[in-house]
Amino acid sequence: MAVATARKVIGSRQAEGVLRLTNPGHVTTDQIVAQLQQSGYAWVEHRITQEHFPMREWKCDGSLLLLLISYKMPVSSEYVLRDVGRRLPRPLYEHGLIGALQRPRGNHGRIVLLMQPWEDNPNGDSVVMSLESDARSRRLDLIWWKKRTWPIGTLFGFPEPNGCKK
Repeated sequence: MAVATARKVIGSRQAEGVLRLTNPGHVTTDQIVAQLQQSGYAWVEHRITQEHFPMREWKCDGSLLLLLISYKMPVSSEYVLRDVGRRLPRPLYEHGLIGALQRPRGNHGRIVLLMQPWEDNPNGDSVVMSLESDARSRRLDLIWWKKRTWPIGTLFGFPEPNGCKK
């Protein structure tokens, strides 16, 4: 697993590198959350459970590359999905769980996974996963995404379109 640091500017967005995700074997969401807490994560959102986010079978024998993309301007979630979503598949919550588990220490910043939003309450609010890290702590969170403007430097993770790499 590694995070590449090469930057390639593509219009108003730039590729910030990749996060290589490897097959974790047969694990449940609750097992991943326990591992995150044991490894020093300061915060794991309490709603991230096997009940709400059940791990599906990992269909990749090798590794999957999560492309990290940022913008040179503040952008909305809707803008990112229109801009990148036509060319890259939407991430799954499994990418967020495994990414949190396998993200190297010292890799700071926020990675937002604009997965299929999860609705948790009756008023229709929906959330997506966010992997956050700074010099003090690491966090796996669920954050509100609709009509949100993300600051410059926010990383968005999308799986590589060709899937698995051996």
